[in-house]
Amino acid sequence: MRQTPQEQPESMEFPRREFESVCFHAIGLVDQNREYLQMHLRESGDAPTRQALADMELQTVRLERTLSEMMDLMALEEDPVPSRRGFDLCSVLRQAASLREEMARQAKVHLTVSCEPDTCPVLGSPEEAELMVFHLLSNALRASAPGGKIVLRLCRAEDAWQLTVTDHGCGLPGPANWQENRRRFLGGAGAGLKICRAVCRRAGWGFALEAGSGGGAEAVVTLPVEPETAASGDTIALHAAGEVLPSRLRWQLERELHLLAGNA
Repeated sequence: MRQTPQEQPESMEFPRREFESVCFHAIGLVDQNREYLQMHLRESGDAPTRQALADMELQTVRLERTLSEMMDLMALEEDPVPSRRGFDLCSVLRQAASLREEMARQAKVHLTVSCEPDTCPVLGSPEEAELMVFHLLSNALRASAPGGKIVLRLCRAEDAWQLTVTDHGCGLPGPANWQENRRRFLGGAGAGLKICRAVCRRAGWGFALEAGSGGGAEAVVTLPVEPETAASGDTIALHAAGEVLPSRLRWQLERELHLLAGNA
């Protein structure tokens, strides 16, 4: 018998937004209670209790980060039509550069950022580009020991732009460094590189992860050079060279530094 509209079975599509909302709400409640206990036990609590609460704080941040990663990856995989608009990729790198001192202080890692020239017009999603840059820097930070160096560089290479993130850390996983790699990346869900590949695939950019020539690793993103005027006749609109776009990038990197400091 044919079903009436009221009797039609509900869609089996995963309710991503509802799931995300419930999980983040629960994490927020746990963290509020942890803050309450820390406030009341700051003076009276014994050392093991204070340490347990500090561990709860770190693990709550890690759980929130992991959930965010998985939701970001799911959103990228589910959305069939990526957002493509003109933006200046150098503005994203400038946001990362603004945290150089913080990285040096908390992670003891020196970050060098360069854009040659200082404007890079590309077509894509600036939000997804920021997400990609965050995960590339996150991987480089986790791979690097104190005193390490990370180079974030954007330059013109003939008919393409090349964005490279180079570190001299533990390198790609292999028989010789498997345990060190596992130790440095323990606690992550491994979604970062999947997110980077998904962003590049949606934007039509190339992505490669290679062993560094002097150890470590190098991620290379290749972006086509866009003409000043698109085929449709619309000019690619760019943000002002000195403008810092509102984004998640800064607080994501600050959260990552907090997690790394907690693991030290």
